[in-house]
Amino acid sequence: MLEFPYYAKKYKKGNSITVNFKNFKHDFIKHISSESYAKILTIYSEINFLTYKWMRDNNVKIVNCPITTQSISSPMGLGSDSLPYKVISKNNPNFEFYLADSMQFHLELFLRTKNVESVGYIAPTFRGENVDERHLHQFNHFEIETKKPLVETKKMIINYLKYLVKNLVKTHSAELNYFNENNVPRLLKWLNFDQYNLLFTNAIKILDEKFKEGIDRTELLLNINSKGEKFLINYFSDKILWLDNFPEINVPFYQKSKDGFAINSDLLMGIGEIVGSGERCFDYNETLKSLLNHKNNPQNYKWYLEMKEKTPMITSGFGLGMERLMLFLIGKNDIREVQLIPRETDKEILP
Repeated sequence: MLEFPYYAKKYKKGNSITVNFKNFKHDFIKHISSESYAKILTIYSEINFLTYKWMRDNNVKIVNCPITTQSISSPMGLGSDSLPYKVISKNNPNFEFYLADSMQFHLELFLRTKNVESVGYIAPTFRGENVDERHLHQFNHFEIETKKPLVETKKMIINYLKYLVKNLVKTHSAELNYFNENNVPRLLKWLNFDQYNLLFTNAIKILDEKFKEGIDRTELLLNINSKGEKFLINYFSDKILWLDNFPEINVPFYQKSKDGFAINSDLLMGIGEIVGSGERCFDYNETLKSLLNHKNNPQNYKWYLEMKEKTPMITSGFGLGMERLMLFLIGKNDIREVQLIPRETDKEILP
């Protein structure tokens, strides 16, 4: 059972989500019978349908991936933003494997298949983070990898999001406006926003001048925290905001870099980062160098290095958290509100 206090957000013109996950074990029938739950489930259903249709219409092969791996993509090295879920084998306690935090490595491998240009999926992924208003241990992940440079993948992301919003506004305006009657007008306005590419270094300058608490400072690096992301979203409130080119040490080893900065981009909207995207290291030498720079053990990624050696390739990809997308669509701020069934590590939650 979740033990954090739960408070539903109140909206002057709309309905709150009346969920109390602290008592979910006892109230789950009441919860799933609520009007707000029905609206959220219906919107998720349409998002899934539209996403699969968009993938098919855009020549993205839809794949299923195993949820276990020995090669986690957010490893225990520099640039990782999460911890892995380790699985214990009863037959061999010394055998280490994990629940996948991302299927990116599988998708990169699938791109080596004949006549495949792009691959994608929607599935749960698992991350060892503290559950709070922004983070879940288990969330539904929409990921795509494609044989394109990052600049083209960013176009793909915006194309997908605008396709999704246009269709949801057309077919599910009542469900969207149930939570806030301004949701549909807000989303229609967003469709006409221009994109803005903000370099990480320039974002740091803005925050250092106007909102210092938006920067986390350590001995090794500077990073923009969730407060900083929210400030930037408000600062560029009439833009579709991309945060580009993080210091290479801030991102995982698999991201391609140039002159000390990663070829990556985060899309900031709603509660903060909603899409993470990046171009991948091209070949064996580039990948090995990055692994060592990030203080990862290359032995843990032997197969990945072999793939890069035998089939070097320009690829990029993105990951989008469906629950964060839902928050943007319905104008809410707490990701725990939009889980269909809650989960938290080491806590008993039934069903």
